[in-house]
Amino acid sequence: MISIISYEWRKLVQRKGLLVFLMILLALNGAILFSQITRDGMPSNSEQGSPQQIQKQNDVSHEEFINNVEKQAEDMSESLLFRGSRFNQDDLKKTANVYSNLHGVKIEKDYKDGLKYVTDYRVTDILMFLAVAGIIFDMMLYERTGHLFLLIKPLKNGRGKLIFAKYLVVVTSVLVLVILLFGTNYFMVTGLNLTGCGSASIQSLNGYLASPYELSINQYIILFMMFKSMAMIAAGSMMFFVCVLCHNEIYAIVTIATIMGGEISLWLNIENYSWLSPLKQLNFATVIDTSAYFNDYRNFNLFNSAVSSMVAGIAFMGFVSALLLLLSIRLFDKEALAEEKISSFVRTEKNSSDITKVHANLFLCECKKILFMQKGLLLIIILVLVQSYSYYRAPIYIDKIESYYLQYSSELSGPMTEEKTLFLEEEEKRFEKLEEELNQQYERYEKGEINKAVLRYYEKELTPSFSETEGFRKAKEQYDRLVEKNKTYKHIEYIYETGWTKLLGAEGKIADILDFLKLFFILLLAFAGIGPCEKQSAVDILIKSSYSGKKRVTHMKRHICRIYTVCAATITFCFRFMQVDKYYGFPGLESNIQSLAIFSGTNLSLPIGIYLLLEYLIKIAIAVIAGELVFSLSEKFYHGYTVFFIGSLIFLVPTIVLWVYIA
Repeated sequence: MISIISYEWRKLVQRKGLLVFLMILLALNGAILFSQITRDGMPSNSEQGSPQQIQKQNDVSHEEFINNVEKQAEDMSESLLFRGSRFNQDDLKKTANVYSNLHGVKIEKDYKDGLKYVTDYRVTDILMFLAVAGIIFDMMLYERTGHLFLLIKPLKNGRGKLIFAKYLVVVTSVLVLVILLFGTNYFMVTGLNLTGCGSASIQSLNGYLASPYELSINQYIILFMMFKSMAMIAAGSMMFFVCVLCHNEIYAIVTIATIMGGEISLWLNIENYSWLSPLKQLNFATVIDTSAYFNDYRNFNLFNSAVSSMVAGIAFMGFVSALLLLLSIRLFDKEALAEEKISSFVRTEKNSSDITKVHANLFLCECKKILFMQKGLLLIIILVLVQSYSYYRAPIYIDKIESYYLQYSSELSGPMTEEKTLFLEEEEKRFEKLEEELNQQYERYEKGEINKAVLRYYEKELTPSFSETEGFRKAKEQYDRLVEKNKTYKHIEYIYETGWTKLLGAEGKIADILDFLKLFFILLLAFAGIGPCEKQSAVDILIKSSYSGKKRVTHMKRHICRIYTVCAATITFCFRFMQVDKYYGFPGLESNIQSLAIFSGTNLSLPIGIYLLLEYLIKIAIAVIAGELVFSLSEKFYHGYTVFFIGSLIFLVPTIVLWVYIA
C-alpha cells in the first residue's frame, strides 16, 4: 500500500501543469488578500479612555452578555410559549449551560481585527475548493480519459487498494493546501502587524463575543485549521466520488457544480430554527464556513431535540467522508464488469450493422459535436433553468413609498413645463396647509376647546402618511435636478427611473457580475472538451488528412462557437431585463441619459435606448472574446479539465473576486 501511495504522489508531482495551476492559485491568494487589506485600509484600533478603563468596559460587556443569556434562558423557560416545545426547552437549557462556564473570561482590550482575513476570508475558501478539485480531476480523469483504467484494473492492486491509495493522497494534499493557503493568510496579517497577542481569549476578536468556547487565539487558529481540513476532506470526498461515478469531464463538473449550488442555496435560505434546519446544518457549504462554528453557539431542531451544530458538523464530515470513500471503492471495483458488458454490446451493435451513417455537411457534423457530444444543448437548458430560478423565485415587491412615487411620476413624466412646476407648488402648499391646520388644532386643545379624542381624530385626518411625503419628496428632488440639467443638456425629461436604476445602477452591476460568472462557467463547460476530445480519439489526425483539412474545420468550429456564445449571452442577460420590465417598465428610451440620476456625475449625452443597446453589445462582445479564448485553449491542450481550470483562473476567479469587492 505504501508503494502505491508513493507512486501516486510521484505521478501527482510530475504533472507540471497541475503544479503551475496550484502555484498560480497560491500566488493569487496572496495577491488578492494583500489587495483587500490595502483596499480596506489598516485597521484603526484607537479608542478614547485609558487602557484600564477600556479593559474594564470589555470585561463588563462580556459579563453582561453572559448574564443576559442566562436570564433570558430562565425567563423563556418559564414562558408558556416556550414551555410546550421540547426543542425550545432543550435549546434554552443547553445554551445556558454552555455560557455559564465562561464567567470571568478576560477580554483583551482593543484587539486588532486582522484575523478576519484568515478565518473569514471567502476568497481563500473558493481558491481552496478549486485547488482540491484540480488535484482530484487530474488524479482521476487523466487516467480515465486516457483509458489507463482498463489496463490498471486487471492488476493485483488495481481496484480497491488503488482507489484507497488515491483517496489518501487526496487527504494529504488537502492538509498541505490548508497549511499553504491559510498559513499564507496568517503569516501575511502577522507580518503586517494586524494581529494581537495569541494568548488572548477568542472573545477578544471582533464578532466573537458570543463564542461559547474558552479558547485562546492560538488554540482557535489550530482548531480552525483542523476543522477546515476536515471540511475540505469531506468536500473532496464528494468530488472524488463524482469523478469515479462520471466518465465524462463535463458531467463531473456539472454534477459537482449542481451539488454545491444546491448546498449553498440551502445554506443561505433555510433558517436555523426551521424544521428543515438539518438540511442546512448537514451541508458542505455550512462546514466549509468554519468560523461560524466558533463565533456563536447554535442548536438546530433534529426530531424535536436540540443538537449542537458543532457536534453535528463533525459527525457529518466524518460520516460523509467514510461513506463516500466506501462507495467510491465499491463503484470502482464493480465498474470493470460493466465496461466489459458495454464494450461487448457496442461491438455487437457495430458488427450487426452494415450501413454507416455519415454526415456530409460539415456544419451539421460540428454542430452535433458541440451540442450533443460536448453537451452544449444540455448546458443551454441548464442555463435557462438557472436564470429562471434566479430571477423569478423571489418576485419584486413595490412598497407604499414606491407607489406614491409612481403616482407623482405619472403626473410629471415628460418634458418640464410650467403646469408641472405649478402642480408641485400646489402639492407643497397642500402639505403646508395640513400642517397649519394641525397646529391650530393643537392650540385649540391647549386652550381646552377640544378634548384628546377629537385631537387624535384631527391628527389622523390632517397628517399625511410617511409614505406619501417620502414619495413626493423623491419626485420633487428628481424634478428640481432635471430643471437644472435642462439648462445644459437637450432632450431632458422626467422619467420614472426605478426600473432604470435597478437595471443600470449599483444593484444592476452586481447582478451583471453574477450573470457573467454563470455565462463564463457555461462557456468553459461547452468549449473545454472540443479539442481534447478529438486529440484523445485521434480524430484530429483524420481531420488533417481530410478534404476539408484542419484549417477549414477549425474555422467552422469557431463560427459555431460564436453563434453558441451569442445565444448563451442573450439568454443570460435577457432574464433580468424581462424581470425589471415586468415590474417597472422602461419609459423614456428616447430621452437623454442625463435624465437618470445614476448618470448625473458623468458627461454622457445620448439617448437611453442607444446606451442600453451599446451596453448589451459590449456584454455580448465580452462573451464572444471569452468564448474565442476558451476555444483556443481547447485547441492547445490534451485534457478538457486542464482547459477548464486554466479558464477558471482567467475568468471565474477574477469575476468572483470582483463580485466580493463590489458586493
